[in-house]
Amino acid sequence: PERILELAVGGSPLGGSPVPLLISNMSADFSVASPVVTISFNSRPGRIYAVDRTEDLLIWEELDDGLEGEGDSTEFVDSFLPEGSTVMFYRVRQVE
Repeated sequence: PERILELAVGGSPLGGSPVPLLISNMSADFSVASPVVTISFNSRPGRIYAVDRTEDLLIWEELDDGLEGEGDSTEFVDSFLPEGSTVMFYRVRQVE
């Protein structure tokens, strides 16, 4: 039962600790009329994730809290950047 629980929360079938949730790639396209930021992060199918952003690392804005994992990697596109923003930070959280 302990081993099954370890696998259910992301443990490796080969042993060791679960793979941490990481943003693996980020790109921004400011050449279009409405700039977009694309975030890729490691994920698991069937898990639900939330994506947040902030300009100051103090006040976080939740962009989506129902993003379903698409496999080993999932993408999120932020196409509603605040006008005049020059710095933006993102985080991804597992919700379910």
